[in-house]
Amino acid sequence: MAENINVPANETITIPFSRPSMTHKCIICKAKSPLVVVPSLAKLRVFVKHGLIIYGKARCCKRHLKDSFFNVTDSNRIEAVSDTSTLSASQITDLLNDLRVCVQRGFLDFENPGALSDIDYHRLTRISGENFDNLFSYVKSEIYSTHGRSARTYIEILLVKLRTGLSHSILSTLFDLPRRTVGKAIRSARKALLKCFVPMHLGLYHITRDNFIKEHTRNLAKNLFAEGEDVAILVANGTYVYIKKSSNYSFQRWTYSLHKGRPLVKPMMMVSITGYILEVFGPYFADGKNNDASILNNLVKQIRSRLLQWINPEDVLIVDRGFRDVIMTLEEYELIPKMPNFLQQGSQHDILSANESRLVTAIRWVVEAVNGLLKTWKMLAQVIPNSQISYIGDFVRIVAALCNVYRPPRVEAFSPDDEIIAQRMLARSRKTNGLQKYIEDNGWIRRSVIWRKIKATSIADFPRLTLDDLHKITIGVYQLKQASSYAREHMSDEGNYVFYVHQESDILRVKLQSRHTSLKQY
Repeated sequence: MAENINVPANETITIPFSRPSMTHKCIICKAKSPLVVVPSLAKLRVFVKHGLIIYGKARCCKRHLKDSFFNVTDSNRIEAVSDTSTLSASQITDLLNDLRVCVQRGFLDFENPGALSDIDYHRLTRISGENFDNLFSYVKSEIYSTHGRSARTYIEILLVKLRTGLSHSILSTLFDLPRRTVGKAIRSARKALLKCFVPMHLGLYHITRDNFIKEHTRNLAKNLFAEGEDVAILVANGTYVYIKKSSNYSFQRWTYSLHKGRPLVKPMMMVSITGYILEVFGPYFADGKNNDASILNNLVKQIRSRLLQWINPEDVLIVDRGFRDVIMTLEEYELIPKMPNFLQQGSQHDILSANESRLVTAIRWVVEAVNGLLKTWKMLAQVIPNSQISYIGDFVRIVAALCNVYRPPRVEAFSPDDEIIAQRMLARSRKTNGLQKYIEDNGWIRRSVIWRKIKATSIADFPRLTLDDLHKITIGVYQLKQASSYAREHMSDEGNYVFYVHQESDILRVKLQSRHTSLKQY
């Protein structure tokens, strides 16, 4: 056993750890005033992260601190003036005791603002440290702190649960708390957020219709579907949250989706064309009685329908083909539904029908992007255990409210080119396919046509297009994002992309492999 050795308090020892300057100036920027004494937690963090020992009454500017810790960028600016530090026995004892407390607290220290970097906050919660402080300000009076468990930790446990999808058992290990306490923390945080945060940022009544139109409706969609009038334009779509099989056979039948081949529940999303989430209805069962059309039909026809109280006649509702059975109902209430057209006959749409569908798709995609954003909170992308099924709607609403407040819009609401783009899209949608007519008139479909390879050097006058030029041609970025993947697939080992040209025409021909099946080429 080690013997107890009494060391005089004034005894000193020199250790091989660097130290900054010991002056009455800021240890970071060398300013002379106004200064504060460096907090002990900030000293300890610098020692752990950088191996620098700050002792005594070292000072710094208050702007370098976030609560009791240095800002990450500022802590990296502390310069060492010596490779060794001389400490007294009492200072070494204090340092070791502080290290013990640090180890016992663990890495996930949310009780002290500034203990974690913004990168750590974002990795664990999908929001920054500043945003977390703002979120906590909504609910701090609703959650009571207890010894060793603060209200901040309760909120953080819920956010980490949503972000990572980790089990209660793993969270209890990470936060060094009993499993029962983790469950209590999630329950308390969920109730507090639903009471004090979610109603202010999600729901039909958290924003007026006029403000919704003003702040979250693009002129592009107004010009495409409402002749430029100030109307509300909503995009509706159901999303999926998978659940485990149930031993309750009735419940199992209600939640089993023939389409997906597994049990699930369906929240119904109502979003703006910028991706702002207006409301989340449900969740609903997944059986045949609860397809997208029947859910929306029920929302519209129910007594004192909240949806009908919010929207006005002539408002636009953009949907996919799964809502086909509710189109007539929407029209009865003087709403304007917009849906991609169905194929009436033949193997492809006629030109006008296809162009009308493209106008709808150009706006409707945003709801799919929002559904994908929700699933970045991994709990909503995983299979939810049966014990949590009752709270799925609460979790989806909390995440939706977080997206509205702390995530950027999927599309900017205001663009100076929206009206020009809308006019161009409408004009093109009314045009016929000149290339198709040319091919049909010349009989290229019925007879073989001679195509020859062409080299880039032989078409030196081919226009060089900037990214802005391509945006004007494609009217969006989706095609440009896909173009690089298509190009990589069709390049030869030498990096060449093969083009063909007809011997009597300036028309280019390019073979494109289908991204979905190897048997299909275009």
